[in-house]
Amino acid sequence: TIEKPQNTLICDFGGGTLDITIMRLGEADKHRVLATGGLPVAGDVFDQKLTRTKLPAHFGEGSYYGPRHNAKPVPRWIYDEFSNWQTFIELQSQDNRRILNEIARSAQRRYQIEALISLVTSNYGLQMFDQVELAKRLLSEKRGAEIRLDGPDFKVREFVTRTEFERIIQVEIMAIEKELLRTLADSGLAAGDIDAVVRTGGSAQIPAFYELLCRHFGEEKVQSVDKFSSVTSGLGIYARQIEVGTADARAFT
Repeated sequence: TIEKPQNTLICDFGGGTLDITIMRLGEADKHRVLATGGLPVAGDVFDQKLTRTKLPAHFGEGSYYGPRHNAKPVPRWIYDEFSNWQTFIELQSQDNRRILNEIARSAQRRYQIEALISLVTSNYGLQMFDQVELAKRLLSEKRGAEIRLDGPDFKVREFVTRTEFERIIQVEIMAIEKELLRTLADSGLAAGDIDAVVRTGGSAQIPAFYELLCRHFGEEKVQSVDKFSSVTSGLGIYARQIEVGTADARAFT
């Protein structure tokens, strides 16, 4: 759709990674890549941090167990594993379930530890992460959202504001800004040399990320394309180019 050559910054910000490309487009149908960058930071990390901050208090974090004269805090590692969808399943191991049952027997807030055991053993983990992701997506449109989680022995209602969410992911946003500026420096261009900023992927809709791009490049330059299918569309175009011989790529089987 461009009518003259331009320098374009493309941000693909999805569920697992942020990928950045700075390209020179529109010169005799040639696309020149000037710089690339990226981070293993995206939606999954934000979901994990939101879960870790907002939900463990409903499942016993901060409480104690054991004899009253020698009570111990419920271990933090339980909630670190609880908050990550990749490690949540480890809480279902025989050893960890034994530890949780031992804690529950002398827990000051036994009902919360029993709720945690119920969440783990009844396979409600996936639903929990789905509800956290839903709340995160709603925060791109609204100023607040509620995380709702119902299951055997637990009923969670936890409200989170957009401001709170942005505070939770502040370290990641700062890392993204640093990587963005590093990639820009590698391209040899200044922010004013960028003609258009294209963002795609679900996480690219997060207001804090949009505001970051606007701050550096100007709101008038920041565009949004189909946030979920643009990558697969690009792969289809590239496959067609390989088929007709206008693009060259090594084939793997």
